[in-house]
Amino acid sequence: MKKLLYILILTPLFLLSCKDSTKTTTNVKTDYLGTYQGVLPCASCPGIKTTIELYKDNTYTYDTEYLGENTELFTKKGTYTLLKNILSLQLDDEEILHLKINKNQLIYLGKDTLVNTGALASFYILKKESKKNN
Repeated sequence: MKKLLYILILTPLFLLSCKDSTKTTTNVKTDYLGTYQGVLPCASCPGIKTTIELYKDNTYTYDTEYLGENTELFTKKGTYTLLKNILSLQLDDEEILHLKINKNQLIYLGKDTLVNTGALASFYILKKESKKNN
């Protein structure tokens, strides 16, 4: 009788202590997703109009257009990774573009992933477009 009593008491406790390992909860912020635009400096033209769109499936579209007489839109598509607030766009097999996410802005980083502090640093910032209400 005592064994049965122990089994009846311990079984529910044992079952309650087990966790379902198939359930995962993620608290990943996605407020960085969206479209960012700006005009970057260019030595041989008035500027480079740049648009980056970040999607939920970790893909991006990166458009650049050299402003001036013969404008042509260049588009790259690929995947990105996010580590804390550093976004890394895989542009091709060897080239990676690093950007810092900062309050509705993307700030271009050097290859060392440090923020540029030079005289032109403020020109290497893309601003997030506000969401359009349809």
